[in-house]
Amino acid sequence: MKLIRLFPFVALLSVLSLTSCNEEIDFAADYKKTAVIYGLLNQADSIHYIKITRAFAGNNNANEVAQIPDSCYFSEVTATITEEINGLVIRTWELDDTLLTNKKPGAFYNPEQKVYYFKATLFPNATYKLDINVNNGEFHVYGETRLVKNLSIVSPLSHESYTFANYNVPDDGYRNTVFKVSPGTAKVLDCRMEIFFNEYIGGVPTEKSFMWKLGEQNGFVAGSNPMFTAVGAVFYQLMQQNCTDNPAIHKREFKRLKVYLTGGSQDLATYLLVNKPSSSLAQNKPSFTNLSATDDVHVIGLFASRYTITLERQDFVNQPPHLRAIDANSTRELCIGPSTGNLSFCSGIPLDQFSSFYCQ
Repeated sequence: MKLIRLFPFVALLSVLSLTSCNEEIDFAADYKKTAVIYGLLNQADSIHYIKITRAFAGNNNANEVAQIPDSCYFSEVTATITEEINGLVIRTWELDDTLLTNKKPGAFYNPEQKVYYFKATLFPNATYKLDINVNNGEFHVYGETRLVKNLSIVSPLSHESYTFANYNVPDDGYRNTVFKVSPGTAKVLDCRMEIFFNEYIGGVPTEKSFMWKLGEQNGFVAGSNPMFTAVGAVFYQLMQQNCTDNPAIHKREFKRLKVYLTGGSQDLATYLLVNKPSSSLAQNKPSFTNLSATDDVHVIGLFASRYTITLERQDFVNQPPHLRAIDANSTRELCIGPSTGNLSFCSGIPLDQFSSFYCQ
């Protein structure tokens, strides 16, 4: 599971005018203890991460304090996840802590970050409850989520090739591949396609890939089949943009593609909707969290779920019914079309052996 990069909240006070005779200003006077928690469970993963941090405040330079990891961590944390089905406790895990080194440079400390995790295969029909005990009972944070289930790609069917071009593009244009989705219990969707191809130097292939985001959808009607469109013209533009600029490359071959469909729970959908940039002149935005804390402690963040399914297509399956990832017209356009025809793409698919674009 890849962590969503949502970082701890920093409280800042803006002093516009002073009318008091007291010249001493306590910038930490209005500080309220705040827990910052983020976790997304995904039954497609075997390791599940929860980020548990705190907001900080004080009279020191906030930019300097943000670079100190300890300023964002509690002294002691004990966290558990409980799995329930029909109100019965099935399993309980105590989370361990670990350091990840994938945090990108920014306002906060990097590249290491402490997270908490547990290992398990999760059940789609279960409810998962989070209990975080901070500083030996100083306060608790609670949250719960159900998993996303019944998410699927309805079409194209498994025997259908993806199509991006007609035979005669100048006259007939490009074609689009439309992915129809059954969202199941998901309330927000994200669809992406990863394209793989080989670049050859001296007969030695190097695999290259890039991610193509097909879109996001939130707020679709229950029972509907949302759709994502892979636009043919964009496919060839992206292929061109992602080829290595190296004259030593003498051949390229399209190899495979993967479609990633991710569905998020209702709480995740609400959180993403609330945190979109505001288009209002007033810039007034509500806040949302599905977490609660004891002892009047403020908590922000999210404990929710998402589910990612992956559909992979190889360039060609050399057995009946001889399935290919992209159809013959799309392969032909990749190899000799105006957008990518100068990039030395050729086809290694046996069905194309009598074509001018077959790899020699």
